[in-house]
Amino acid sequence: MEWMLRALAGLGLDANTMLHVCVSMAAFVRGNAASLEAEAQAIRDTGVDDDAWIVGQARTFAALFASGAYPALASVMARPELELDPDSVFAFGLERQLDGLEALIR
Repeated sequence: MEWMLRALAGLGLDANTMLHVCVSMAAFVRGNAASLEAEAQAIRDTGVDDDAWIVGQARTFAALFASGAYPALASVMARPELELDPDSVFAFGLERQLDGLEALIR
């Protein structure tokens, strides 16, 4: 927290806002780390990584999407540019966190 507070010093934020920024950023990072840990534990327990799990669930997903119950999800999942790896998800979220902080500082 010390280095985050030092990074925020002099930006015109009040103490309450500075602490909220620190706690929000830490929660974002911890949340992502917890998700990665759960996935790593599942791989250790089952020996099945994310790619193999997706392949194994292909028929289930196909039936689910063909049912018409989830048209928005089916449309998004069918896109060739879909990128859902942990690094891209983390980078996207971190960029949005920093964009919001930039807007707050302005």
